[in-house]
Amino acid sequence: MVAVYAYPDTEALAQELGEYIVAQQDAALAARGQFAVAVSGGSLVAVLAAALLRGPAAARVRWAQWHVFFCDERLVPLDHEDSNYHALRTQLLDPLAAAGALGPVVHSFNEALLGQGANDRIAAAYEAQLPPVLDLALLGAGPDGHTASLFPGPAHAWMLDERRARVLWCRDSPKPPADRITLTLPALEAAAAVAFVAEGPAKRPVLDRALVHRDPALPCAVVTARCARVAWFTTAATVEGLPLETTAYCASSRT
Repeated sequence: MVAVYAYPDTEALAQELGEYIVAQQDAALAARGQFAVAVSGGSLVAVLAAALLRGPAAARVRWAQWHVFFCDERLVPLDHEDSNYHALRTQLLDPLAAAGALGPVVHSFNEALLGQGANDRIAAAYEAQLPPVLDLALLGAGPDGHTASLFPGPAHAWMLDERRARVLWCRDSPKPPADRITLTLPALEAAAAVAFVAEGPAKRPVLDRALVHRDPALPCAVVTARCARVAWFTTAATVEGLPLETTAYCASSRT
């Protein structure tokens, strides 16, 4: 099932994304007492901060029951400006702490292994931290159609073809830094829900290729096709004129 939710602007998108995330949280807490969510970096972190710190759903976030993982991470020190952990800490975790709130448990990679030629070990150790099933994976989509650190093109096809490992070392990312770890299709396919956040003029061709033409050359299109419950959050301007059925997420539906 693929749903496309379109909003007048980024603020409205963030508010409804917050409602969607809290619905997934509530379902997970009712089933297991904790919520396992994987997040991406880039512009998504700012949207998450708006959704979960300042939006209407903020008061219902049960941070103490959250376990946060990363859909991908750059293999740089955790305080480096390129680190997804650093982005999450500065934009979401630090404001939570400043407000006196108990934040989530955040699972980062073993920083002590950096620079030791042990990137495969970093990936394997991170996979060992993952729960069997993620309750939610929050993804972005790059202008080239990449998602997490699954990139298009022949040089990276082996990563999309992986059927056993849930975390891999991406050795030669076309975007710096070159070394990263990423969740794979098996990890994303097992997730209870997957949500993409992609908006703006640069993302329109990607949504056209991924959602209208279902282009298998794009990793984000492959993830969309292979996962059972997928939502795309975007803006009306981004998808204007595309032959897509869009709606707004209705929190009362809890889907």
